Amino acid sequence: MACFVVSSVAHAAEPNWSLSVDQDLRYSSWSGTRGFPASGSTAAGAGTQVYAPLTIQASGQPLENVKVDLLGRGGYVWSRQSTPGLTGSVTTTTDTSYRGQQPISAFPEFSRLSP
Repeated sequence: MACFVVSSVAHAAEPNWSLSVDQDLRYSSWSGTRGFPASGSTAAGAGTQVYAPLTIQASGQPLENVKVDLLGRGGYVWSRQSTPGLTGSVTTTTDTSYRGQQPISAFPEFSRLSP
């Protein structure tokens, strides 16, 4: 897992931003005395999966009374299982979501939020 944070130097006239990225890589494998589906094959089966989730977050204050928060999540998955005569695999991106928020501190009751 890798994670890093980058921030600009804060001055009165300059916006202050931070960026955070989190990338993970997960590998798993399995094997058994019967494949899947069990009714389809009585031979041994095995499978492998690689899953790589990703999160990116940015926060900043471009103006004195305005703060911006952005968050994005996604990832990638590759899976494969096999038994003699039966094999299946999938390669795809995972569900991707994002969120943005822009509270204005001069008006704390006002906040814009996007799903």
